[in-house]
Amino acid sequence: MHFKWDYEPPTSNEIQAAEELAAELGKSPIVARLLMQRGIRTLDEAKRFFRPQLPNLYDPFLMNDMDKAVDRLNAALGRKEKILVYGDYDVDGCTAVALVYKFLRQFYSKIDYYIPDRYEDGYGVSDKALEYAREMDVKLIIILDCGIKANEQIATAKEMGIDFIVCDHHMTDDDLPEAVAILDPKRKDNTYPFEHLSGCGVGFKLMQGFAKSNGIPFNKLIPLLDLCALSIVSDLVPITDENRILCFHGLRQLNHAPSIALKAIMETCGLTDKEITINDITFKIGPRINASGRVQNGSETVDLLIETDYEKALEMARNVNEYNEQRRDIDKQMTDDANQIVSRLETQGHSSSIVIYDESWKKGVIGIVAARLMERFGKPCFLLSKDGTTLISVVPVLGSANAVTLPASVLKVGDNAFSGNTSVVSVDLNNATHVGDNAFRGCRSLTGVTGAKLTYIGNNAFEYSAITSVPDLTNVDHIGKYAFAQTAIASLSLTKDGATIGEYAFTDCKNLATVTLGDDVTIGNGAFLFTCDATYNYDNDLTSLTIGENAVIGDSAFRGADRLT
Repeated sequence: MHFKWDYEPPTSNEIQAAEELAAELGKSPIVARLLMQRGIRTLDEAKRFFRPQLPNLYDPFLMNDMDKAVDRLNAALGRKEKILVYGDYDVDGCTAVALVYKFLRQFYSKIDYYIPDRYEDGYGVSDKALEYAREMDVKLIIILDCGIKANEQIATAKEMGIDFIVCDHHMTDDDLPEAVAILDPKRKDNTYPFEHLSGCGVGFKLMQGFAKSNGIPFNKLIPLLDLCALSIVSDLVPITDENRILCFHGLRQLNHAPSIALKAIMETCGLTDKEITINDITFKIGPRINASGRVQNGSETVDLLIETDYEKALEMARNVNEYNEQRRDIDKQMTDDANQIVSRLETQGHSSSIVIYDESWKKGVIGIVAARLMERFGKPCFLLSKDGTTLISVVPVLGSANAVTLPASVLKVGDNAFSGNTSVVSVDLNNATHVGDNAFRGCRSLTGVTGAKLTYIGNNAFEYSAITSVPDLTNVDHIGKYAFAQTAIASLSLTKDGATIGEYAFTDCKNLATVTLGDDVTIGNGAFLFTCDATYNYDNDLTSLTIGENAVIGDSAFRGADRLT
């Protein structure tokens, strides 16, 4: 693989500024120039960089909704409500759950945790998890490293009488979940000074806010910093600003006073009595913590991370180490299989990218294999596998296949399965009945989709694609929000009685001329809304609309359809 390096030489002003900073620091101009390339331009900023201090951590209440989150948590403790700490199954999610659970468990006993199973629950908030919470009479869920896009599930939980505090660090949509509080430094209305916290880092800030509101000394949080360091390094967030402080002191904790669990893991890694570095986390500790979620269930990782008996922790660490060995074997076999498939592709040498499929590939490892292929061949790779009857994918970027026919055994196209693929021109859904959220979103070359068995089309499923006609909708009873927004479809026939069309499902489909809908349909707000230009010209082709009896039509559903007669 060949790399192209883009380097912009410093300007004369930058060289002069670096020399001035070097003089203040008593360091070489090269060091000063490197600092300036990292955005460090003053003596005070350089001191903070070289000497990370815990007192320089930001006030947690600078984060949007922190006051609401702490108030709701305090209320739960005061009312003796059952609390469930919920997190993703990777290193960041598991360390976040362990950190919040360990800290709160010192002060409160009615608390439990839940890590979704990668294979049974899938990513994020599952129906299975909500049912578990209801059965356990949970009233508050603190969700970490996921949840920012679980709008429907959190709304369902609210109907069950379960509140959510969301602690996430991923990009948000315009519509936020109906949670009591949403702690996410990437919110569009963010007020927090640093936006690159890990999921565990956001959980730490919640605990810092909780401690501050209850007069709990900050030093009670210091033993948890090793978990912060693991999450920051393993989740590849920038080790700058507040992350640099948390990571520096987390590494110090790992080296001088690691938790029972991490001491056991370090023994299985051969790191006992050795100085732990970021490389050790990256290549030894992190992969072992990750392996449980990839091969078995991430809850075993949390069981280990909260264990207080060293002998038990050591036995659990050995189990996790075995999972890591299994993960390596699976990784090697899948990589070998993928390389063999690619080598048999006659067009591989001339294609701009690679798309390959094997239904036996393991969901928890497929991403690692995709990354290896990208590194070897120097081009985007699109790997497909199957989870039960669901088509799943990893690295959904430029694909090399123009026409895709799904295997007959695939009944569901998973969320984000082809999202962003700019090479696929046509798709035959074959026997698939379900197209998940964002499944074909942004497929700019996709013009044709066929399939006669569809019943469900998720949110944003075909948004921003180039499709000119919808697949057979005879049996479809649900079309999600923005499902076909800004596409080139010319006609729509959704005749199943009682069908639901989500908000803005067909907004700005300006080639859409004919729409036929059945009886008892529910049409969401703005479902067929057309926007106008600066001169209030509504440019669209909708001239024929037929709707059956007893339709429920939302606000602005057909706004701008000024050619209807």
